[in-house]
Amino acid sequence: LRTLDAADDVGFLALECARLGAPGIGAAILDGYRKASGDGVAEAVVRTYQSLRACVRATLAIRHLREPAHADNPEWRRRAEAYLAFAERLLDGDAAP
Repeated sequence: LRTLDAADDVGFLALECARLGAPGIGAAILDGYRKASGDGVAEAVVRTYQSLRACVRATLAIRHLREPAHADNPEWRRRAEAYLAFAERLLDGDAAP
């Protein structure tokens, strides 16, 4: 068994909220986590976790493109590109954590 930083999971949920067009909800979730847990996790740490998760999601989307049933589906390429762009913005400090 391993120990996972709760900020990683909460950051992932906030990432998906932002990706789906609700960054305010993601920010509220992170703020609520910080207040309820007393974990003053730094924004840079959350951004790093989110960037890593976005890259994992991009990898999964790219793997879908290798499957014959999805190879011609532009949605998977668009999704991979969007996740990679979001990961880059997070590390540059241009996207909300």
